[in-house]
Amino acid sequence: MTSESQNLEWKESWHDDYLRWVCGFANAQGGTLVIGKKDDGTPVGAPNARRLMEELPNKMRDQLGIMADVNLVVENGMEKIRDACRSAGISDPILRTDLGGLWIEFTPRAQTIPEGSQKTPLKTPLKTPELLLQYLQEDATLSIAEIATRIRKDIATIKRAAKKLQLEGRLKRIGPDKGGRWEVTE
Repeated sequence: MTSESQNLEWKESWHDDYLRWVCGFANAQGGTLVIGKKDDGTPVGAPNARRLMEELPNKMRDQLGIMADVNLVVENGMEKIRDACRSAGISDPILRTDLGGLWIEFTPRAQTIPEGSQKTPLKTPLKTPELLLQYLQEDATLSIAEIATRIRKDIATIKRAAKKLQLEGRLKRIGPDKGGRWEVTE
């Protein structure tokens, strides 16, 4: 598998400060900035890929004064799978590539239990904090509500578990609630 190098950089999602990478590539020997891959090369998909396809050439032209190719590459059909799930009104599946194959985990359609509710509809084999860490290791951008839906617990329970993990130093929030991400520190 190809790894990151002087001329290849992988980013999980787009941030405007990555224009500096584009500028650096333009001032050197050129390069490729791939949005939608983890640092280890695992494809995770690019949120709003079609919108980025429209916006990035304009940002590069307007802010850097350069023209660069922006291409959409779909690996393993992941974008198509996510689009189909979103169109059907179900949560995004967890997508992983392993041993040359694609693993897709669909979560059951469930309604989030209102905050403060006392009853959990189903017992889980792992404790809530451990489940929370497991989901966040797979996707650090999940919200509290998305995790609550996936593990069928109320939002208050997930918030308590996250707070407990933060106090233990096992979990850290990077950035704001919207647009931020979690960092598992264990």
